Amino acid sequence: MKCVTMKRFFHIIYFLFICAIVNGQTLTDKELFDLLNLDYPGLERVRECVGRGDYKGAKSAFVQHLKNRTTPKWYVDWRDYASQSGKYPVRSFVIPYSDRFVNNELLAHGTWYQYGETIDWTEDHSYDHYDEWVWQLNGHHCWVYMSEAYWATGDEKYARTFVRQINGWIDQCKIPASYQGRGSVWRTLDSGLRMRDNWPNILYRFLPSRSFDDETVIKMIKSFYQHAIHLRNNNTSNNWLAVEMNGLYIVGGLFPEFKAAEEWRTFAVQKLYEQEKELFYPDGAEIELTPNYHELSASSIVAVYQFAQLNGYNLPKDFVSRLESIYEVFVKLRMPDGRMPAINDSDWIHTTASLKTASNLFPNRLDFKFFITDGREGKEPDYLSVWMPWAGWYAMRSGWGKDAFYSFFEVGPYGSAHQHEDKLSFILYAYGKRLITEAGYYAYDTSKWRNYACSARGHNVARVDGKDQNRLLKRDSEIIKLSQRPLKNTWVSNKKYDYGEGAYTDGYGEEYDTTVTHHRTLKFVKNKLWVVTDTFIPSDNNNHSYETWFHFNTQHYGINDKNGIVYSEEPNSPNIAIVSLSGNSSLKVVKGQETPDIQGWIPVVGGGNGFHCEPIATPKYSISGKGKVSETYLFIPYQANTAMPIEKVKRLSKRIYRIYFKDGESLKVNIGR
Repeated sequence: MKCVTMKRFFHIIYFLFICAIVNGQTLTDKELFDLLNLDYPGLERVRECVGRGDYKGAKSAFVQHLKNRTTPKWYVDWRDYASQSGKYPVRSFVIPYSDRFVNNELLAHGTWYQYGETIDWTEDHSYDHYDEWVWQLNGHHCWVYMSEAYWATGDEKYARTFVRQINGWIDQCKIPASYQGRGSVWRTLDSGLRMRDNWPNILYRFLPSRSFDDETVIKMIKSFYQHAIHLRNNNTSNNWLAVEMNGLYIVGGLFPEFKAAEEWRTFAVQKLYEQEKELFYPDGAEIELTPNYHELSASSIVAVYQFAQLNGYNLPKDFVSRLESIYEVFVKLRMPDGRMPAINDSDWIHTTASLKTASNLFPNRLDFKFFITDGREGKEPDYLSVWMPWAGWYAMRSGWGKDAFYSFFEVGPYGSAHQHEDKLSFILYAYGKRLITEAGYYAYDTSKWRNYACSARGHNVARVDGKDQNRLLKRDSEIIKLSQRPLKNTWVSNKKYDYGEGAYTDGYGEEYDTTVTHHRTLKFVKNKLWVVTDTFIPSDNNNHSYETWFHFNTQHYGINDKNGIVYSEEPNSPNIAIVSLSGNSSLKVVKGQETPDIQGWIPVVGGGNGFHCEPIATPKYSISGKGKVSETYLFIPYQANTAMPIEKVKRLSKRIYRIYFKDGESLKVNIGR
C-alpha cells in the first residue's frame, strides 16, 4: 500500500513539474525526449542519439519508430496506404472541399472564408460573429477531409497543404498558461475532440506522405503531448468532461512511449467510470436533458472502451454494462421517423448510429437490432409508452411503426446545461410527420433568434400576465437544475390511452413571479387524438391573464370561425386540428411576428449562411379570470390530402364530449383519466 501511495505521489510531483514546463510555450527537442521513456521497446536508436546529444538523429529515429511499430493500433494503418491510394472511397464532397482548402479557403459551421497566404486561426469570420465558428474551425475537420482526399487520390498537394497549415497552427496557437474558454482555440472541449479521433486519423493518413517531413511529425507529437497535459490539468463537467477524458485516454493509449501515458489512461478511466453514474440518471437520461449531448457523452465513453479493446488495455469489468440503460434512451424517446425529440439545445438527431453502437455492445438486445435493421431482424420492444421519472419525460406512442402516433411531454427539471424555458411543452407526431413542433436548436450566438429558441415563446407552453417562464433566474440552484429523486407525477398507461401530468411553479418574468401555478395534463387516446388540459391556479384573488401557444409544423393554416377550430393546412401532408372546448378563450394565429416580441418562427440550418428562421403558424389562445382557470384542447390529426374532418364538438357531461365528423361518424371522448 505504501509503495502504491509513494508511486502516486511521485506521479503527481512529476505531473506538476511537466505542467510548469509545457504551459505557454513550445517544447524543445531536449524536453520532448526527457518526457519519453527511452527504455521503451523500439527506442534503442532514439536513446543512443539522445545520449550523444544528436537530437536531429533522435527525431528521425523516433519518426521511424512510429512507422515501424505495430502496437498500439489505430483504426487507420498508414501501411495500408499503398493498397488504398487511388481506391479509397470518400464522400462526394471531400475532394472538391479539399481543393478549396488547398487555397486557404476554409470551412466552419457551414460558412466558408477565403484567407490570404496566412491563416489566423483565432479570427471570427462567421456571418454573425458566432463564437462556434472559431471553435469548430479549430476542430480541424478540414485536415480530416484533406487526409481522406490524399488517400483517395495520392495527390501530394493535400499533404503539402496540411504540413503548411499545421505548422502555422502550432506556431500561432501556443498552449495557454491557464485554461481559456470563450474565444480560445484551446477550449478543452475542442482539445478533447481533436484528440478523440481527428488528429489520430490525420496523423496516420498523412504518415506515408513524403511531404510529411520528420520535423513536422515531431512538432505534431509535441502538440499531442501538450494536449494531454492541457486535458489532464483542466477538467470541467458534463459532456465536456466525457470528451476531455476521451481525448486524454487516446493520447495516453496511442503514445505509450511517454512516461506519463499510463497515468493519463488511469486518470481518464477513473473519471469516466465515475461519470457513468454522475452524468446519467438511473432512468438513463443524461443530466443535461439534451439528446445531442446525451449521445456525445455516451459515445465518448464508448470510444475509450473500443480503443482499449483494440489494444488490450484493461478497464473495469462493468465499464460497458452500465451503459445499457443509457443507450436504451434512444429507444424510449425514439420518434416514428427514427429521430429524437429536439429537447433543449438538441437538434432532431437520428438514432440509427447510436443504436448500431448499442447493438454491437449488447448483442442480446434484440430491440436495438430491430431498429437498425428496419425490423428485418431482432424484435420490437415489449413496451410502447414510457415514463422516465428522473428526467421527467413522457413518451407516448401507439406502436413502433413509421406511421404510429407519438407524443413527447416534458415535465422535469431545468437540466444541468443547455437549458430552454420549456417545462410542460410537448410535441405531437402522426401519419409520418411531426405536426405540433417547437423551436428546438439554434446557434449558440447572442441573436434575438437564439433568445427566441431558448425562451418559452419557442415552445408549447403558457405566458402568465404577459410574463414567460424564467428558470434562468435560478439556474445556479441544483434544486431546479437536477432531480434529487424520481418524480411522483401521475402516469397511467394501458391499451386505450396514456396519461401524464406536470406543474410549473418556478416563476414568471424578471420578477420571478410565483403567484400562479400552471398545471397541465396530456392524455393520448391511442390512434385517435390528444387531450391537453391547462389549469392555472393563483395564490391570490386578483385577475390574471393567460396566453398559450401551439406551434404548427407549417406556415399554412385555416380557421373554422363557426366552431372555433384552427388547423394546419400543409399541402400533400398530414395535418392536425385544435379544438378549444371551453369556448371562453380568444384565438389568434401568429406567423412570422417580430414585434412586440418574436413568435411564430422555426429555426432551420442551410441556405449557405448557417442558421436562420422561417415562419410557422402558431395558434395563440388568450383567457383571463380570477381564481382557478382551466382550458381543455383536443388535438385531432388527419391524413394527407384530406379536408379538415371535424363538423362540431358537443359536450355531453362534465368530462364527456362527442366529436362529430363530416363523414357522419362520431367519437365519444373522456377528457379525464
